[in-house]
Amino acid sequence: MSCLRWTNFVLGILASLPPMAHVLELPDKLALDGGLWLAVQQHLYRGWGPFLGGPAEIGALVTAAALLFVRRSDSRTRRLTAIATAASGAMIVAFFAFNALVNEAVRGWRPTTLPSDWPTYRLRWETGDALAALLAIGSTRDGGFHVARMRPEQNDNGEHGGRNSRAQRQPEIKAVPARE
Repeated sequence: MSCLRWTNFVLGILASLPPMAHVLELPDKLALDGGLWLAVQQHLYRGWGPFLGGPAEIGALVTAAALLFVRRSDSRTRRLTAIATAASGAMIVAFFAFNALVNEAVRGWRPTTLPSDWPTYRLRWETGDALAALLAIGSTRDGGFHVARMRPEQNDNGEHGGRNSRAQRQPEIKAVPARE
């Protein structure tokens, strides 16, 4: 379980890097003219998707769903894990609803064929990344919370391994005072 949790946490962080980077560069990108914005879209971001975007987002969703399945009987962790799983899935939906459509349109544009409504495409693309960044925070919050609060030998239910674990703990037998 700990390996699955750490894998989910790392994949969640990797999936959050591109949208967070896009949000950080947002003020400067909004100031670009059409030709330069188009060049950035067509050349600078070419390699992000196949390495960081898709694989990390899908991996984060799959591992979050696996954690949700494993934690289904623990009401303390199930709710946060369900939120993280939904946020991971919503990141993928946001990409296809906002960014993928713009990426497809921009792919065939040239500076000389840039449509007059190109700012609406830019706004749609940046909105998708801002939404993905917010969802990334929600998807990694659960993993970060559980990873940060765990002690070395603690499992997902907050129990310690070894002699004090619930599975190995013997019921306490208390002495009953004798009646006089």
